[in-house]
Amino acid sequence: MTSQRILIWVSGILIVGLLAWFILAGRLRAGTTPTAYGRFTGPEILALSEPMCLLLASRGTVLNLSATPTSDNAIVRTWSVEAVDQQGHSVVHLTWDATSGDLISLGVISQPTDEHMAIPMDTHDVSAVAASWMSSLRISADTGRWEPDGTPTRQGRIWTTHWRADNQRAIVRIEHTTHRARFILCWRLAGHSKAQSIR
Repeated sequence: MTSQRILIWVSGILIVGLLAWFILAGRLRAGTTPTAYGRFTGPEILALSEPMCLLLASRGTVLNLSATPTSDNAIVRTWSVEAVDQQGHSVVHLTWDATSGDLISLGVISQPTDEHMAIPMDTHDVSAVAASWMSSLRISADTGRWEPDGTPTRQGRIWTTHWRADNQRAIVRIEHTTHRARFILCWRLAGHSKAQSIR
């Protein structure tokens, strides 16, 4: 084997190794160390977020996840999780309460592959779809069950639904034709410390 071939072979191994490292770093950026922030380490919050991101993204989308904690002196300590596609475009963003381990909010960016569907909804349909998303994402009420809080409203392509369960409240926004969740916000009324349970 000539020295030139050896150089090419070694260079190939290095390139493959670097690519593998970049892929792993992109997928688990945030904390491969066991240091916990609140209830979670970086790898733990990514493992908790990944199934939700895959469910929320368009079918077949390959995602890279990263997680970033707030500073220790923040008023509310949170983990922010960002899921991007292979082109680096943001697809899903989640915010977790680092102290309680509860989901605070999530947002989904509309993707081109979503445009192939065109099945409009009425107010009854959108309530059923929103409830289905909350169930699929395991956003459960502490007591009883989520009930619609008012009539869904539509602005452009987005439906907004409001939900209540005892001292808990939630907003779920659904895309009109694709039926995909675009935004969810969960909170408790004043005097109750926890955010929203994911079970």
